[in-house]
Amino acid sequence: MIKILHLWLDFACLKMIPLDKFDIHLPKSIEQELAEAIQANANLSQQFQQQQHEFQQERQQLGQRIEILPQQL
Repeated sequence: MIKILHLWLDFACLKMIPLDKFDIHLPKSIEQELAEAIQANANLSQQFQQQQHEFQQERQQLGQRIEILPQQL
């Protein structure tokens, strides 16, 4: 149990250290997976921003319709 805790702490500490400060060479497969994960994250972020923008537009259009509705009644 203590060894698992030590390994976990070592891993947690390594995650906080920026790799670019050290001359660490990751295997190509890990670099590729990391690059793909970063790209996927960027794609998801872009999709989220686009959906958020569309939602804002729809919300604004609904607000305009709500303002017009009482005038029609």
